[in-house]
This record gives sequence, structure tokens and C-alpha cells, in this order.
Amino acid sequence: MQSLSFDAGDWLLHPGELGNSLFFVREGELDVVAPQKDQQLYFLTLVGPNANLGNITPSEVIALEAMRIGLRGDTFDLFLKDS
Repeated sequence: MQSLSFDAGDWLLHPGELGNSLFFVREGELDVVAPQKDQQLYFLTLVGPNANLGNITPSEVIALEAMRIGLRGDTFDLFLKDS
């Protein structure tokens, strides 16, 4: 395993690049840039509704927030609490 350091604002992958590495965040924070609906759904499913997603156009903010809290058909069942 190789240890890497990045500065604030550095990109691990640029839009359109295919990744072939696995990164673990030992300390600090990581923002995920996910401008497309399928990318947003993937990260919300993987991380949960508190995933920090960036590069969202203003016209898509309400749709993303509806997806985040389960008000859309594609995420409705993801965030239901077990009863």
C-alpha cells in the first residue's frame, strides 16, 4: 500500500477519467463531485443521505434533495427505517 498526501482543492480523478485505484481517507474530508443523476444515486446508496455531493447545478438541487431524503421512486426504499 502506498501513502499519498493531497492538498485542499486537489482532485483524485478529473471528470471523465476512469479510476483504477482505491483510496482510503485517513484524516480530513473528501467531497465527491457527482453532477449526473446515476452518480448521485450511486453515492447516496453507498454512503447514505449525508454524502457530500458537489458540482450540482442550481436547477437540480431540489431533485437531488428529494432523492437524498427518499422522496423519489429510485431512493424511496433506501432510507426507510426498519420497524
